[in-house]
Amino acid sequence: MTKIITLTLSPAVDVEYLVTEIEPEKTNRSRQLTVKCGGKGINVSRCIKKLSERDGRDIGNGGLTTVAVTGGETGKLLKRMAERENLRLKTVNIQGETRINTSVIPDEGRSVEVNSPSPPIGEAGNRIIRTIGDILKKERTAGNDCVVVMAGSLPSDVGADYYARMICTVKDLGGITVLDCDGEAMRVALASSGKPDFIKPNIHELSGIAGRSLETAGEASESAISLGDICVLTTMGEKGVLVTCGKGKSRKSTYVPGCPEKVKRLKGAGDTFLGAFIYNYFIVTNRKNIISSVKYANRISAEFVSGRLSLD
Repeated sequence: MTKIITLTLSPAVDVEYLVTEIEPEKTNRSRQLTVKCGGKGINVSRCIKKLSERDGRDIGNGGLTTVAVTGGETGKLLKRMAERENLRLKTVNIQGETRINTSVIPDEGRSVEVNSPSPPIGEAGNRIIRTIGDILKKERTAGNDCVVVMAGSLPSDVGADYYARMICTVKDLGGITVLDCDGEAMRVALASSGKPDFIKPNIHELSGIAGRSLETAGEASESAISLGDICVLTTMGEKGVLVTCGKGKSRKSTYVPGCPEKVKRLKGAGDTFLGAFIYNYFIVTNRKNIISSVKYANRISAEFVSGRLSLD
């Protein structure tokens, strides 16, 4: 059986307000308030759990484990909210306060987002690596495959090589790695000896990796092919996804058209896409067809941004 582990080093209590419109320099009153646990890895876990429940698919006890760093009163709140969602949350505690992120979403769909800085995590970074290593050893002994999803930004006191170190630990223990981050952490991971198996940059993040602006699917394909023997899922918003896979000279890119929708919310769209892809590829189809799983993830992500699919 395939077990999914997600890692969030910078989780947050996500506060979301729905308003008719945003009026500067006026008191804006919301008609709906949502408060939930968030952060990229947590969002991926939530998506996997909700889709499996919608499909009536039992992913089994321990089939999905969410590992996160939490601290302070907001960290306690985050853990209580995860428990209410029946997310199997394994936490490593720190002294700082888990951050709070805020979104204001008007009916017209142009949301305003304010993300707080992540607190330093100190020695917890090393404890996280040991924790995930222990989980992998236990699952390998039980005969299970493991996929470890590392998603989100790194705290300020964590070195840019952190994800590269985590990837080496996971691969040494026979796990599959999925990396969704940007900036120097992604560049270091791609330059290390143990590259991730999958990455999910958007077109702007892939441009950052390439060191130049990528304007066309052809330019994006050329850049993704050059990254080595990893699967690159380059999301391009409503334009779709470029899937680049294969080894050596057999590497090629396949364009998967998007599912255009009127956008009501963007926050969480990439996490929803990644969660839906992982769910369909590793759990539903058992790694049989990447392209069909990307098409599925496209559809789920489109439903999410349009507001037709709620993961709350």
